[in-house]
Amino acid sequence: MSEIDPATAQSSTDDDQPGATSPSRQERRDYLKFFGAQSISVLGDEFGKLAVPLVAVLVLSAGEGGIGLIEFAQTLPYLLVTLPAGVLVDRIARRSALYWADTLRALLFAALAVLVLNDALSYPTLIGIVVAAGALDVVFELAQASATPEVVNSTLELLRVNVLLSLAEGFAVTFGPFVAGVLISEFGPESAFIFNAATFAISAVILRSLRTAALRKPANNEQPLSRSVFVSEAREGLKYVWTHPIIRPITVSTALSNLSFAIYAPMLLLFIVRDLEATPLALGIALSTGSIAYLAGSAITDIVVRRLGLGRAIGFSLLLNTVALVVVAAQPGLVGIALASLSWAASSILIPIYNSAHLTLLQSITPSDLMGRMNAGVRVVAHGAEPIGGLVGAAIGVMLGARITILIAVVIAVAAALPILRSSVMNIVGYDELTED
Repeated sequence: MSEIDPATAQSSTDDDQPGATSPSRQERRDYLKFFGAQSISVLGDEFGKLAVPLVAVLVLSAGEGGIGLIEFAQTLPYLLVTLPAGVLVDRIARRSALYWADTLRALLFAALAVLVLNDALSYPTLIGIVVAAGALDVVFELAQASATPEVVNSTLELLRVNVLLSLAEGFAVTFGPFVAGVLISEFGPESAFIFNAATFAISAVILRSLRTAALRKPANNEQPLSRSVFVSEAREGLKYVWTHPIIRPITVSTALSNLSFAIYAPMLLLFIVRDLEATPLALGIALSTGSIAYLAGSAITDIVVRRLGLGRAIGFSLLLNTVALVVVAAQPGLVGIALASLSWAASSILIPIYNSAHLTLLQSITPSDLMGRMNAGVRVVAHGAEPIGGLVGAAIGVMLGARITILIAVVIAVAAALPILRSSVMNIVGYDELTED
């Protein structure tokens, strides 16, 4: 895998970059299969996050506390499993990690469907399955991020694959609630879990057929795994993240950005309803702009990177969060709701640009045998900021109100860009296309 020199990286993102080679027919097939499997699996993942709490309400009569516990169960594995999963992903064949994560998730959701059909679903069982599925989500996401560079060659650009996956996620988030509502209302609660299991099973079958050699061999298994080796490899991944001149500022910026968003998102909802006196219909319209903007952001990411360069696209997509400040001036009425919609859309359109661009950069500069641990280290820090943001936002909101809390969140979002703006990331115009080691 080639690496970027931040002082000299000027490579083009065009398909006809000098030195590029045309993919073989098998490589092209594997690329299409990989993208198809990921898209289907993402649909199942996003669908499950909605279906589980909805079925819990309909079947188990779950209340606020129960729904909160489900949300906690869905996110807990990201804190507990991510670092060990990063070591695992670097030590086994990534095709195997992806295949088994999907296969086991299919079995878990099929079991939930059977339990619902037989009126045997209990709350402890549901929570246990949710935690297990969440752990498999972590493994799959790390394996996916680590495997993508192995599927992309000098012609099939890494950025475009990440953009396509972002689009697939956007469609799943946008239309998943509608699909879930139709299935449950027409065919019963168990149909949601059957659909979920089917998506994971289809993805697993497709992944099993991949023939790319790099996906079928472990990236790092020279030493037998023991407790001391495991700890050493986990530390190696964290050290790599924290000492790398490009990865560290991106990690810090992402953590601050997630902290900001965890404060901003729930407060914006409260602000629109209470301070702007929006009706439920107006609220729905205002928030729907976010889904549309997310899809639009995914669609224009490639253009933005080509115009600004990879590094500047990453930095400016965070800095432009200042646009979200317009909501602070909003007052009750149509104009105020329009400003809130603009604020939400501005934040939403920037998310896929930043995510696709910075992930592409991280994947491009990380050796294959560290890819799983790098992704794990970045995600532990970045996602660890989210629950903190929720608590901080709630505390500030109680003391100062939603408007001031949103202002503070946007200020943090702007500050999130500083580590990147002051680093060598901004010197990177393009990214070197990946080549076989």
